[in-house]
Amino acid sequence: MNLDFATEGAVDAIVARKLAQEAGFEAGTPYVCGGKNALDRRMRNYNQAARYAPWLVLRDQNSARCPGALAQQLVDNPADFLCLRVVPREIESWLMGDHQKLAKFLSIKESLIPRAPEEEHHPKQKMVAIARRSTRKSVRDEMVPRPGSGIGIGPNYGGLLIEFAEMHWRADHAARRCPALATTRRRLCELYARVAAV
Repeated sequence: MNLDFATEGAVDAIVARKLAQEAGFEAGTPYVCGGKNALDRRMRNYNQAARYAPWLVLRDQNSARCPGALAQQLVDNPADFLCLRVVPREIESWLMGDHQKLAKFLSIKESLIPRAPEEEHHPKQKMVAIARRSTRKSVRDEMVPRPGSGIGIGPNYGGLLIEFAEMHWRADHAARRCPALATTRRRLCELYARVAAV
């Protein structure tokens, strides 16, 4: 049973695929939109497709005040097979949930990682701040922005997070610190049961 999924970026897509497989689905076609605006524009199409087959859409909350209100704004009448989930602020919050693996990957102390990552207002900035404390120069060079660069992340920030999400991140461990992730895992299991019953 395939589950197609749409996300803002490549890291989100890896998380979506892992969550789909964990729930029992075969990972279907990934649609990486390249940002929230592009994803939002296509949301109606994804909802239409979810009338006939299961779909997962992960959308960052960013500065929106309420995830539930944002989800309703994006889709006021969700299809039966749509699982639209709003990630608190940014996907980094869910990655920080697996604090043990992240600490090892970045060569930092576990105590540097927030115990409630979904409550962080700027998870990406927090991830950079954590990486800045790494004992490995390569991590600092790749994830921390260079002085005068004018950007908030290092030159291979995304590449390292992709590697971490793909090779090390564990959704079940992260869900212990991330209530929205735990709910997403349950919703996907419920979706699998609904589709299987058809």
